[in-house]
Parts: sequence; structure tokens; C-alpha cells
Amino acid sequence: MIVVDLFCGLGGFSQAFRDRGHRVIGVDIVPPADVIADVKHLPFNGRLRPDVVLASPPCQDFSRWSMRGLNVKRGIPHKDPDMGLLEATIAAVEQLKPRWWVLENVKGAQEWFRPYLGLASMHVGSRFLWGSFPLPLGIEHHEC
Repeated sequence: MIVVDLFCGLGGFSQAFRDRGHRVIGVDIVPPADVIADVKHLPFNGRLRPDVVLASPPCQDFSRWSMRGLNVKRGIPHKDPDMGLLEATIAAVEQLKPRWWVLENVKGAQEWFRPYLGLASMHVGSRFLWGSFPLPLGIEHHEC
């Protein structure tokens, strides 16, 4: 199986695939990614058809947004999260046409992702998941 891990960082999201012998292509703007590239400008040009796309865009803006009241008290300026990386992720999924895809982020992202992706498919601990993927046995789609 071929897995593309967008915003791969150190590769934690895709590690289980690597451990099971699948080919994982990590993409990020900094090493140690396999492909150093901005998700907004992927270099694959239709030459790659992965089975799975994983994406974990940076969550800091969404976490700050969910703590906006506390941040205002601390004098930290309020700004809306930039949706450019989410839009680039959606475009990458459309370009790569994987069999399955999973986008992971924090609870604070829900409000911002909903207009683009609808409700999260599930959440595991503090992580919320959107996408098209088989749910683990015993877990049904639910509103998060």
C-alpha cells in the first residue's frame, strides 16, 4: 500500500503503516520528510496514486481560537485561523484521488472545518478525524 503523509513532521501519524511494511511518503516543508514541499504545491503531477492520504495540518491557530477568552485576558491579539492549509489539503486529496483519506486535528478546528468537510467522522481522545476511511469495528459514525 502507498501512503502519503501530509504535514508529516516526525512521522507519528503514519508510523503504523511503516511498521507494517507499507510505502510511506512523508511530505512537509522541513526535514526529515521524504519530500520537502509545501502542501499548496505538491510535486507529484499526477504520477502518484496513493491508497491512503493522511493529513495533520498545524493545529496551533485552532487551539488558540478555542482559548480566545483566556488569550484576550492575557493581551494576546485575536485573529481567525488561516484556512489556506485546509484548502490545500482538500485540493491534494482531489488531485491524488486516494482510496481512503484521513484529516486529523483538534477540537477547536471543528467550527472551522465544518463548512468544508461537515462534521468530524469520529474522535479519538483529543483528536478529531474527518475523511473517507473504514471505521474500526464497533464504532459508528457519530456527530462530534
